[in-house]
Amino acid sequence: ATSFFQDREVDLHDLSEGAAGLALQWWLSKTVARRLEVFDRLDCIVVTGYGKSRKAWQTTDIKAAALDLLSRLGLDPQILPKNKG
Repeated sequence: ATSFFQDREVDLHDLSEGAAGLALQWWLSKTVARRLEVFDRLDCIVVTGYGKSRKAWQTTDIKAAALDLLSRLGLDPQILPKNKG
């Protein structure tokens, strides 16, 4: 069984940018939407990492893509203070 707090966090940092976008959309539509049937507001955490393991030739940026997707959906994404990823 998944705990209440696990439902409020999704970890995308081991995924490609495309897979991370799909996973984020799925999580929002299934898990977060279900929670919002009960609550008016829900603070959630999207873990993206900060690119430490990204190869020099890779140009993907999961954090930027996640922030862009959340903004396009009309949500108010914020980066936690003192958190790189």
